[in-house]
Amino acid sequence: MNTAPDTHDKAAFYVAILHDPDATLDMVEEALAWAARAPENQAALDRAQKVLDLWDQQPDGFDEFRPTATRYRPASAHRWIVAASLFLAIASIAMLVMNGGFLQSRPDAASSLAFTDRYATAIGETRTVVLPDGSSVVLGGQTKLTVAYRQDARRLELVEGQALFNVARDRERPFVVRSGNGMITALGTAFDVDRNADNMTVTLVHGVVEVAATNAALPLDVRMRAGTQMHVLADGTVSEPAPVDVQRVLAWRDGQFSYEDATLKTIVGDLNRYSPRPITIDEGVGEIRVSGSIRTADIENWLAGLAVAFDIRVDTSNPAVIRLRSNGANVPLATPIAKKTRISLPI
Repeated sequence: MNTAPDTHDKAAFYVAILHDPDATLDMVEEALAWAARAPENQAALDRAQKVLDLWDQQPDGFDEFRPTATRYRPASAHRWIVAASLFLAIASIAMLVMNGGFLQSRPDAASSLAFTDRYATAIGETRTVVLPDGSSVVLGGQTKLTVAYRQDARRLELVEGQALFNVARDRERPFVVRSGNGMITALGTAFDVDRNADNMTVTLVHGVVEVAATNAALPLDVRMRAGTQMHVLADGTVSEPAPVDVQRVLAWRDGQFSYEDATLKTIVGDLNRYSPRPITIDEGVGEIRVSGSIRTADIENWLAGLAVAFDIRVDTSNPAVIRLRSNGANVPLATPIAKKTRISLPI
């Protein structure tokens, strides 16, 4: 099936964006979204990437002709088309002359430096992904991750869920993970990121990372040490790193969550990634604070124990959803007592 000329134009422009060190994260995300929209888009992007790989393998004298997204960055839709068409024309010429030996492929070229992909897990699924540079990511249930590798940077976004990143060291290409309003930068380390709504929790397993809030009035990078945890809230608030039991945090990989004085709202957010039935929660009940451990294979039994300890009702009458709500009309949904209540439930 022939690919429309407009698709070629866009593929050429977007592959330039993915290689451009000045491209913004929004531009990179736009390129990834376009590629995922249709199989022919991804195929066109792959072809444009191969041409650019061949271009990068040529002698130094060809650098001045190499197209980039910022060099031809448009200020209007018309200029966008002109920019993409210019890149396409250059790429087309390259394809025509390759057979004549003008562009020569070198077997030692590191074409794996440029890489884009998206990963997603279903509810209750855990998956390990190995990236081209040797880094690995363990994805928790109902997790979405986008990856955009370029020659000068490794950019990822945790769209939702939880993931453990084990980063291969590469001083020339920082490993940057964005999630909600938080951003983590690492060179070679291992860290866990948990995104709950627009809040982000980072736990550093080993190595060193820098964490920043992307929407803070005064952006400040906070350097974390191994064995600590910190939070970036939706409003840009950044907590100080505090010591944490790392193995307890990482127990989710074995189907277990452990909490210390966490709100029930936060806990339910995690459990919904593993529960076959979605759990909803009334506003006042969500402020109850709980400590303890939960096995993802035994969520409903844990909720039954929760109902005994608190004046709440676990409504399982609807086969499609579980609802947590106040047990009596005479009990306010958000009393000071409920907000301060704490319970430790065993496994």
